Amino acid sequence: MKKTLSKLTLLNKVAPGIFILLSVLMLSYFGANYANQDLRRDEIFSLYSFALQDFKTTVTYYPEPNNHIFFNLCNNVLSRLTGLTNFYEALDYIYIFRLFQLLIAFGTLYYVFVFARKFFSLQAAYLSSILLVTTIPFLNYIMQLRGYNLSMLFSMTVLYYTFSYLAEKRKHQLLLACISVFLLLYTIPSNLYFCLGLVGVLGLYWLID
Repeated sequence: MKKTLSKLTLLNKVAPGIFILLSVLMLSYFGANYANQDLRRDEIFSLYSFALQDFKTTVTYYPEPNNHIFFNLCNNVLSRLTGLTNFYEALDYIYIFRLFQLLIAFGTLYYVFVFARKFFSLQAAYLSSILLVTTIPFLNYIMQLRGYNLSMLFSMTVLYYTFSYLAEKRKHQLLLACISVFLLLYTIPSNLYFCLGLVGVLGLYWLID
């Protein structure tokens, strides 16, 4: 009986690490296989019209709701750091831009894990991580050179810092929540619907509490 309990205790300690390792490996494998995929039409338009232009064009040129401004601004900075400011030259090194997307996806995975661990349980944290990296919409959008991946990251940071502030009342958490909301909206304005939904949930929380 003692040996069985000891094995179960060891399994409980090791299991979270195994699940997180599996999540990281699965996400890394997918990213490595997708890194050199050809660009889609919207990705080409984003790079050519917004990201690989001067900063003023990236920030102010908004002919249609296709300029995911903060995301393209990040790609603009990345292109200058790597010297890939020419569109046709950038096409030969598109994996650099896609791997940057993979880093953002890892950020999302991290915040999903810490949010679930902090507000639910450790078991919920590693199950959430596994579910995230096996969800088709997540995998479909994380490597695209568009602002959807960044939107997922900022959605999670908004949730994490908002509920952390409600629980702990630390000023820096409120500041980070506000910054996250701003960057979420600056990436894609239609993320306003997510923010309005969150306000509705918080309003119900306030009424009940």
